[in-house]
Amino acid sequence: MGFADKYPEHWQANGSLSVFSQDVRLHHRLVKIHPFVNGNGCYSRLVSDIFLFANNHPLPVWPDKDLFVSGGVREQYISALKSADKGNFEQLEKFTARLIKEF
Repeated sequence: MGFADKYPEHWQANGSLSVFSQDVRLHHRLVKIHPFVNGNGCYSRLVSDIFLFANNHPLPVWPDKDLFVSGGVREQYISALKSADKGNFEQLEKFTARLIKEF
């Protein structure tokens, strides 16, 4: 049983994390394991959206072109992922939440 199968079920059974918080952790984990040479961010955002959609949660609107160009949004995203690497998901949750509320 893999991460995507095991943990959301555990979190839902225990009520320990909201669907949104589960999604942020799933998104981070998929980026971190880096299964492909290219496209890991796109893949993790797609799976993240599918997870949210399946759980009737509003979806973020990912700023695709801004995530590929060095600068503000990309740097915020990478900083949030690096913070999550250390176990602090707050920055990634805030980043993703802004993408839901802004659109």
